[in-house]
Amino acid sequence: MKSLKSQALSGIKWTTTSAVVCSILQIVKMAILARLIAKEDFGLFATISVILGFADFFVEAGLGSAIIHKQDATKTDLAVAYTITIALGWLIFIALYFASPSIASFYGDSRLTPLLHLAILIFLIQPLGRQYDALLRRDLEFNLLAKLDIFASACGFVASLALAWYGFGVRAFIYSQLTITLIRTSVLMWLGNKRYGFNLGFSYAPARFFLRFGAFQICENSVNYFNSQLDTILIGKLLGQEALGVFFMAKQLVFRPIQIINPIINKISLPVFARIQNDEGRLKRGFLHVVHALAVIHFALFTIIAGFSLEIVSIFLGPYWGQAGVLIEIIAFYAMLLAIGNPVGSLLVAKGRVDLGLYWNCALLFYTPPILVVASKWGPTGIAWGLLLSMVGILIPSWYFLVTKLCAASFAEYFGNLLKTFLLALICFGLLLVLANFWLKLLVFFIGFKIYIWYNRSIITEIRSIW
Repeated sequence: MKSLKSQALSGIKWTTTSAVVCSILQIVKMAILARLIAKEDFGLFATISVILGFADFFVEAGLGSAIIHKQDATKTDLAVAYTITIALGWLIFIALYFASPSIASFYGDSRLTPLLHLAILIFLIQPLGRQYDALLRRDLEFNLLAKLDIFASACGFVASLALAWYGFGVRAFIYSQLTITLIRTSVLMWLGNKRYGFNLGFSYAPARFFLRFGAFQICENSVNYFNSQLDTILIGKLLGQEALGVFFMAKQLVFRPIQIINPIINKISLPVFARIQNDEGRLKRGFLHVVHALAVIHFALFTIIAGFSLEIVSIFLGPYWGQAGVLIEIIAFYAMLLAIGNPVGSLLVAKGRVDLGLYWNCALLFYTPPILVVASKWGPTGIAWGLLLSMVGILIPSWYFLVTKLCAASFAEYFGNLLKTFLLALICFGLLLVLANFWLKLLVFFIGFKIYIWYNRSIITEIRSIW
């Protein structure tokens, strides 16, 4: 039998492969669609994505995380969890169907009603495969999931480009997502039935456990999601769909590294942390190591993205998206700080302390929204600055109220390596933020890259050794 370490390393390889391939497809798709679809359609898609993302927390209900946390789940437990997941999917579909006109009225755009009616079909399909996805992740079967994600994403890529070419506009995004969901769910059900069987049922005791665990995670995730998507909601409501389209695309481009790297770390770290949740010393070392590795990658990467913001807009979006350059530069530093906080979520679930995450995110409801509402007076750029400043303000409180409670990491242990890594990234790549000449920027980049790699050679070697 493979050791936990070898299973984790194998999982990282496969999940990385999947994330990189899927993200390349997504970037290429966005670059092409930016030249085929109006900015306003991107804004509509951003609004729909926020609504679907929020509703998805109520469908998933933390049940996948609960299954991973409950390592000894019985067949009865799994049957109950599966029944609850499917029931929640149907309930959310019905609720959103009737709520769509009110949502469209809130945004002052009647086009959202039929678009939402189409998009929410996902909640009739996706719950059927969700539990099998969680079970395969629990058993560290990341190779199967990676291959499935690549295949489904490739099909969605082809569908979106074909539909956009034939003038489907924002519906090209929706049909693409439905295609991915249908393929992925069908294969998960086939694989899951062979390995785990298909069982529906209800029993009070396991239902109580899953619903209690899920209730905390639903509340935590939904509040956290609201905080993270408030920028999109405010821009769509106050500044219109075209302004939202520009902001959405800038944020999508900046967040692509997080969407590639962090899900890999979170998918692997959650089941690994769950297995060592009672060994505090080992858990702390593992957590700090993950945070430091993320810092080494993201601090350099996002400083470089900020420095090449105008070039990124020119290559990926084209000449009509110039105003996205400033947004990319600001959002890059916000994303940098956000990225290193992601592993805390895995720690919360692994330790079974989703209640602590809920209390933290509820506190942020009184902190983040006022900052962004005031910042919205200066348009999308003001909101970008608001995001960055709000993130800087919670660095120390998040360590004190979350990290110390979960793994007892001291201030020096947590922030020491982060500060050194951040200063090194600024020394190596900071000039990119002020230089205008592209060739001079390239020279600075290559020199800085050599210095940065040499200084972090030990952790870079360790990361490379995984592959």
